[in-house]
Amino acid sequence: MRPAIPGLAEHGFDVDTYAAALRLEDHLVSLGRRVPAPGRSTVVVVGAGITGIEVAAEMPARLLDLGGCGALYTEAGIAR
Repeated sequence: MRPAIPGLAEHGFDVDTYAAALRLEDHLVSLGRRVPAPGRSTVVVVGAGITGIEVAAEMPARLLDLGGCGALYTEAGIAR
């Protein structure tokens, strides 16, 4: 069950089911086709369980593979 947060239904994704994961993948692929813009590859992962940690760890490389923004910037500097 999703909380009633404005914009969550329209802009949020989960990976709780195969269909939901495919919806996220379709969205990520569409990002790679868009004109580069600030925030285009910005992702917020909510959840510190195994799945949330895996998504957070894999997302930067996935975005780069799909034509996302250049380097990954972290508090420590450029990671890639």
